[in-house]
Amino acid sequence: MLKFPINLSFPGYSATDITGNETDKLAMLAFKSQIIEDPLGVLASWHESFHFCNWTGVSCSNEQERVVSLNLQGKRLSGMLSSSIENFSFINLLDLSGNSFQGEIPPDLGKLRRIQNLNLGYILLGGGFPPVLKPHCPTRDSSVAHG
Repeated sequence: MLKFPINLSFPGYSATDITGNETDKLAMLAFKSQIIEDPLGVLASWHESFHFCNWTGVSCSNEQERVVSLNLQGKRLSGMLSSSIENFSFINLLDLSGNSFQGEIPPDLGKLRRIQNLNLGYILLGGGFPPVLKPHCPTRDSSVAHG
C-alpha cells in the first residue's frame, strides 16, 4: 500500500478561516480587555464558561459560528477601541454608538470587507473612517464625536 501526503490547503482560505470561530472569540476577549468601565455589567457573560455566540450583544452565523453582528449600542462602556476587531472577518453589523471609547478609530476597521452597517455615533474617537472602508459600508453613521 502506497501512502501519499495529503495537502489540506484550500485556495482562497487561510488558517484563520478554518479556525475562525476561535479567532472571533479571542478578538472579543481582546476587545473586552480594553474596556475599563462596564457600569451595566454588559460584558459579564463574556467569559470561557459561555459559548461566545451567547455573549451579550453578539450574533453568530448558524453554519460556521462566526460573529456576524456586534451590537453594544448605548451600553455605557468606556475604554479604548481595540484593533482586534479587524479579526471579525464575517461581521456585517458593528454598533458601538452611545459609549465612551477614546483614542483613534483603528485603521484596521478597513479590513472588515463584509461590513454593511457601522455605527460609531456619539462616541469620543478621533480620526476619520479608514479610506479603504468607505466603499464597503453603504450605511455609515459618521456622527463620531471628536474629543
